Amino acid sequence: MEPFFPFVLLGLAVGLLIWGVSNLSVEGKYTKLFATSATAVGVAVLGWFFTTYGKGGPLYAVFSGLLLVGLLIWGLINPVLGRRLARNFAVIAMGLGTGLLAWGISGAVSGERLRPPFSSNIITEVSEAIGWGAGSLTGGIVALVLSFLGKTRKGGPQDTQS
Repeated sequence: MEPFFPFVLLGLAVGLLIWGVSNLSVEGKYTKLFATSATAVGVAVLGWFFTTYGKGGPLYAVFSGLLLVGLLIWGLINPVLGRRLARNFAVIAMGLGTGLLAWGISGAVSGERLRPPFSSNIITEVSEAIGWGAGSLTGGIVALVLSFLGKTRKGGPQDTQS
């Protein structure tokens, strides 16, 4: 029974994410609060699963790829959801980009080698931090701009067909 428990939690996380994101636009005060909470819990459990069971293996890549492709297809099918996902991505990417740029610039000003956080060796040079920061910030801005394109205004009573 023990080997199946993480996958049960993975299913719960994905289910909470799907339900939460689907119901974020509902007008009810408590429904919106519960949908936001469900989305947050889904993200937390999904993050826990990937950090605990997905380290350094093909399982992490497969689940990450399936999740990203699924969200992309779902966002293309439902444009409102796609815009919402693009805005969420934009906020995360712009925050990450700004942080990496600040980290890289402060490292360049001090002239010291960067000390990577969390004992990782992903970014160790100032130029890497600045490059990743600029790319992430640019990607976030592009995603934010694209999320506002293609919006249609709500039609009035005269716009509807009889």
